[in-house]
Amino acid sequence: MKKIETFKNCIVSLILIGPFLLVLTMIITVRIYPDGQTGNRLLNILLKRITIQTVIEEDTWSLKYPYENSASFRSAYAEKCAAVKKSLESYCTVSFPGSERINLLVNGLKENVYRYNIDEISGIYENIAYVEQYADNVIAFRNTLQQKGYPFLYVQTPTEGSIQYYQGTTLQGDSLVIPERSYAFINMLEEENVNVIPIARDCPDNISFDASLHWMPENALSCAVLIAEELNTSYNFSIDMDVYSPDRFYDLLSLHPEQKDRILENCGYDFSIPVPANDGSYKIVYAEDTAWEGGFLDAVLHPADTWDLEGGPYHNAFRIFNSLIFEITNENASEDKKILVIGDSFNWPVSAYLSLGVKNITIIHNASFTGSLLSYIEKMNPDVVLMVYNDAEFSEIFTKDAFYLQ
Repeated sequence: MKKIETFKNCIVSLILIGPFLLVLTMIITVRIYPDGQTGNRLLNILLKRITIQTVIEEDTWSLKYPYENSASFRSAYAEKCAAVKKSLESYCTVSFPGSERINLLVNGLKENVYRYNIDEISGIYENIAYVEQYADNVIAFRNTLQQKGYPFLYVQTPTEGSIQYYQGTTLQGDSLVIPERSYAFINMLEEENVNVIPIARDCPDNISFDASLHWMPENALSCAVLIAEELNTSYNFSIDMDVYSPDRFYDLLSLHPEQKDRILENCGYDFSIPVPANDGSYKIVYAEDTAWEGGFLDAVLHPADTWDLEGGPYHNAFRIFNSLIFEITNENASEDKKILVIGDSFNWPVSAYLSLGVKNITIIHNASFTGSLLSYIEKMNPDVVLMVYNDAEFSEIFTKDAFYLQ
């Protein structure tokens, strides 16, 4: 009996030690290779999983773009501890290899084996309460910007669940939470006369999602057109809408049939990336340091041989990602104005396509930018401020950082 107990303890210890060592390996690898590139295939697989929530950046941005009221030592220490805690949680959850499959397995066991359904009871009031503070943050942000003379537009991009929600599909449990939060949030903004483009409610047609649950590039292009039209209509812009005409684009994957076939084989869908026939003259600057120059293909997109053919957002085609600041300059754009976009991963291709018609677009990823948004806006002096957020920002792991708008 004692040998059996010892054997059980060893098995349990191995089950616990294995994930611990894996997470420790990921942390050490990120510290050694902060750019996410190594010569080791196995380590590259681990680094590919790393999300922005795991990264603790040196806080140079709050010095360059300071808040009005600098934090005390105690509050600064508390924020640092919270950042470390969030980083460790991310390593153990969304950045852990196979996290999507683990989540699907857990949900399958809960729903089909254990029949645990207490959380399927409608929680609309809880979801309203959840988003209330964050809606207030956006409304206060809009009001502050208006006082300073900066117009504001909010764009809510969809998840598949939020589209189903507005179309009347019956949702239950976890699949209902995010759509209900998005619905309540949009209503709160509109009640306070915030100008909103809610894609899932108003423009849901022909939207599809890739293996990473991001929408397809052609959906992002349609969203960019909606934004450009709204900027022309309500914000005194004069964007040449002809640059978004379908006959001005071709499918980049038509030049790379091998990648197209591999994605179809691996993921089961026909992936395409609309790109402008007129390549233009671009410059993209990341974090006010690294720069790429050339046409749309060279500056905005990664080379085809670096694409992720098995998954990832947009199969790793777009150079923009969720980190700090990207500044896009299109010398050929007819509208010589500046747009600041506070955005997430659904926004990467949106801003890329929007830049076809506007000369200067700056993208800030709020969760990784530690400086003051308001201080940055004062220095940038944009002609309009946009928030382009996906409904996924209403997941607990993202919401607080995404909607901290000071």
